[in-house]
Amino acid sequence: MTLLKCLLARLRSRQGRDTLNGRGLRQIPARERARHIAYVAQATQLAFLYSVEEVILMVRVAHMHLGAAPSREDRRLAGEIMERLGISEIACKNFQTLSVGERQMVFFGLALAQQAEYLILDEPTAALDFSNQVRVLGTVRRLTREGYGILMTTHFPGHAFLACSRAVLLRDGHVLEDGPPEKAVTSESLTKLCHVPVCVTQAVL
Repeated sequence: MTLLKCLLARLRSRQGRDTLNGRGLRQIPARERARHIAYVAQATQLAFLYSVEEVILMVRVAHMHLGAAPSREDRRLAGEIMERLGISEIACKNFQTLSVGERQMVFFGLALAQQAEYLILDEPTAALDFSNQVRVLGTVRRLTREGYGILMTTHFPGHAFLACSRAVLLRDGHVLEDGPPEKAVTSESLTKLCHVPVCVTQAVL
């Protein structure tokens, strides 16, 4: 989590530099950063009563003039994203009434609506059932093919084979392995990472 906070300009790294397209992250205004980097946390709560569509439209403020209301194009984009994630049927539902898994899907949609070039996902499938995990990971894979840069954390090594082109294994702030999933996520590396015997029998591609 410390790494993600540095990448989101919430913490300053002790060594090296945190940059975005050659510029120091902390020197870029928050509104401008929001047009480049979107973040999906493990779990997020809202204090007010909003519909799913309203939650997704909130993030469009990064693309609006001060005081402007969502445009027809903003609403079209929100509808397209909800359809893509399979949550169109809950567009008018109160966010507070959703299951934990549904809420996570909504916040994934919020990140997509931000239209940032980089997405930082902190265990985006943690609260989802298997079918929604597959949907999210499939979306991650499609977005990378479309040119998005995505950094995703997970405690499930198999996710690397389903959605990632590069895997980095971290333990106590140190990099144990770094490379393509089939080379980085192995029986030996996972045994070293988890301190228990692990056997990788087949990579699911």
